[in-house]
Amino acid sequence: MMLQVLERLAQCVAVKEAQAKQSYEQFRAALGNVALPPWEELPGIAKRTWLAATHAADQRADIAEGITNLLRAERDDARQESASLRESLEAARRELHLLREHAPAEGSA
Repeated sequence: MMLQVLERLAQCVAVKEAQAKQSYEQFRAALGNVALPPWEELPGIAKRTWLAATHAADQRADIAEGITNLLRAERDDARQESASLRESLEAARRELHLLREHAPAEGSA
């Protein structure tokens, strides 16, 4: 069991490192003329720092996606509530109209 957990951890770390490496290489390419060493030549501390920054960015993206989904759900709920209120208002208007039609005219009694 412990071996499986360690293997899974190693897979996750490898995936995260591959993502961090790809992100770093894209960053290097975007800078153009700035001389930055390739990923393989970075010292360990620089790689760990980049990994941490990539992980933090992933977490922020996940949080932003979660907030977006919550806002969409709230928007959808608000739309449903608004439609329900419109239906209730229309029913009340029809009822009021019927009451006015059947009410005795003023002065006639």
